[in-house]
Amino acid sequence: MPFTNQDGGKLKDHRPRKQSHPTQSSVDEPNSQKTISELFATSKQGSKGRNLYEPLSASPSKRLKLGHSMIESSPAVAPAVRMLRADERYNFTTPNSRRKSEAIDLTGDSPHGSPMKKKLIPTPNRPNNMTPHAGIRNIVVHSLKKTPKIDPDEYYNRIWGQLNAALSSIFSGRNLPYSMEELYKGVEIACRQNRAPALYDKLCERCTGHISGQLKDSLLQAVDTSSDVRTLDTVVSAWTSWKKQLDVVRSIFFYLDRSYLLHTASKPSIEEMGTIEYRKHIFMAEELHPKILQGACDLVGIDRQVGHDAHNEGVFRNAIKMFHALTVYTTFFEPRLMTDSEQYYLSWANDHVTTSDLVGYVENCGSLMLRELSRCDLYSLDQTTKKGLETYLEDILVDQRQSRLLVEEDVGDLLDEDRDDTVSQLFSLLQRRRLGEKLRPAFEALIIKQGSQIVFDEEKEQDMVIRLLEFKRKLDHIWSKSFKRHEGLGHSLREAFETFINKTKRSNMTWGTDNPKPGEMIAKYVDMVLKGGTKAIRASGAGPESGSKAAENEDQEGSSEDEDVEIGRQLDQVLDLFRFVHGKAVFEAFYKRDLARRLLLGRSASADSEKSMLTRLRSGKMKVRLFSCLAVLTDWKNAVLVSRTIWSRCSKTSRWHEKRSHPTNPCLRSARLERRLI
Repeated sequence: MPFTNQDGGKLKDHRPRKQSHPTQSSVDEPNSQKTISELFATSKQGSKGRNLYEPLSASPSKRLKLGHSMIESSPAVAPAVRMLRADERYNFTTPNSRRKSEAIDLTGDSPHGSPMKKKLIPTPNRPNNMTPHAGIRNIVVHSLKKTPKIDPDEYYNRIWGQLNAALSSIFSGRNLPYSMEELYKGVEIACRQNRAPALYDKLCERCTGHISGQLKDSLLQAVDTSSDVRTLDTVVSAWTSWKKQLDVVRSIFFYLDRSYLLHTASKPSIEEMGTIEYRKHIFMAEELHPKILQGACDLVGIDRQVGHDAHNEGVFRNAIKMFHALTVYTTFFEPRLMTDSEQYYLSWANDHVTTSDLVGYVENCGSLMLRELSRCDLYSLDQTTKKGLETYLEDILVDQRQSRLLVEEDVGDLLDEDRDDTVSQLFSLLQRRRLGEKLRPAFEALIIKQGSQIVFDEEKEQDMVIRLLEFKRKLDHIWSKSFKRHEGLGHSLREAFETFINKTKRSNMTWGTDNPKPGEMIAKYVDMVLKGGTKAIRASGAGPESGSKAAENEDQEGSSEDEDVEIGRQLDQVLDLFRFVHGKAVFEAFYKRDLARRLLLGRSASADSEKSMLTRLRSGKMKVRLFSCLAVLTDWKNAVLVSRTIWSRCSKTSRWHEKRSHPTNPCLRSARLERRLI
């Protein structure tokens, strides 16, 4: 295909031929090859030296296709190609060398526009901390330890001199000659110089000398002519002062205590060392030891005889704290206190048994136990001490004095006087040794004695049931409140009631027979309750209200309780008495007769109360056969209903005739009821 120029003329079709560049060498090897880096360098140089407006066909590195004509203005000639040697095929230039080869010198003129290598200005080799690979540097470390200017022994002696002066000021009560910080720093430096054992030994020697010398001598001079209580007060005051001084010493030698003594099990701490030395040289001293213990016991004796005293209370409380701190409470003080207390309890019991009656002895025993046990709590005595004193009190005041506490006459008088608090104290004393059930004989004797008097009292025969109910309520109150519902005493109460209520005695009350009277009187009382209702109960004094008080509340709206409920409660109390009666046939006979009279005469207060009473009597515990009475009650209720209906319909003129001929005639009804009851 022929090429055309810009003017539209045709050009001749001929093959391009090689032209040599003026700057290139005319002779090249025909088969020479270039490396990859050289090829990239040549392509870059050609692109940099070419004019931007030059056509692509003028590129010297691009080969034209066969049959195309060359542009006459294209001066580029393809370079010769040569073969690479074997050692050059795997050798590549580094990025740094390539960058250096591609550097262009912009200051100079290049004749053919080819790139020139930039001349690098050499820089001096200066050390730089930010270039770790600049080279190996030698670091010289100088010793920071300074050579002491003075002898360590001399410095230690100077520190101990300051500490010794400070200890002398502390023990004498003066101000410190040096500051606490300076003294503490001196102890720390001595411990860091491995002088802790020697420093501790000197401290122990100094404290021991002060306690065994100055402190002990002052105490001995003060207690030569003093009483035991005064001696105890002086020793307790000295102990308080020594504790304060020991706290200051521990603050100064705190570094020694924490760094050396804490990790040395064979040596006690500074506080333990001070306690041990005080116990050894002061408490255990032959001149002071017995007076200290006796003074503490004398304070307890003063409190028992005189009472509380503010000064003595403070001294005794501080003495107990001192005994606990010195660890001598269990080994020395407690045995001495227990021995003195036992002797005091024995003498106290012997005096009060002979000079006081049962009431006075019981009340005094209760107050003594309360004081002794409260003292243990007030002065923080150990629980072992409290338990031991309580055991001595129970053994001496209760167990060894049973004969005085269980006299039947005295116990009966106490129960009869309605002194519930004293009876409760007596029972509590006996229960400390599980002896409460031994009150049973005296309790039964009282019940039988007073119950028999009520049953066989001919003058107050009509009030028998009311008095028995009051007596039963009194005994129930004693059993529940004073005896704490003791099971054995509850059995004795029921057995005693059953004994006296079934006693027989020939008298005018029984018409010369051996029949018991309570069954008949219970039936009469039930008849009174069912006739009069709550009014009869209150009038008799057996209910919650009686006499004038019942009359005052009679017309008030919303009175105390519902009538049926009160009647039911009263019937339950009566039936509690009836359960103790053996001969229930007497009660059955009188109850049937009274029931027939109430029904015939229409005097029953409530039909529901009648039915409730019959239901209670038919229960398995009562063992009363009243089936006919229940049927009679049903007929009576029906008859009353019919009679009311008929009477409301009858006129006044024919009422008398109908009353005589109607089946509900009272005369006919009475005869029928009598036949059914028989």
